[in-house]
Amino acid sequence: MVASPSKQSSTSCAANMISVAFQGERGAFGDEAARAYFRQEGQQEASFQPHHSFADVFRAVSAGEVDYGVVLQKFLSPSK
Repeated sequence: MVASPSKQSSTSCAANMISVAFQGERGAFGDEAARAYFRQEGQQEASFQPHHSFADVFRAVSAGEVDYGVVLQKFLSPSK
């Protein structure tokens, strides 16, 4: 999982609220992983926004629509 800070987001409602884009639907693995990551980092106030594709997540971060983007990376173990 990668979280990348963007330029200042125009969507953050409160000074301590961050916005996070993730790929997938609410309740899917990407949403759960994003919430777990930021909870682990001590960030309780966050707005999580679903996006259709990884490209949409990167676009939202680049455009400053969100503060962070979370994309998942699958690790494969080598075959024996």
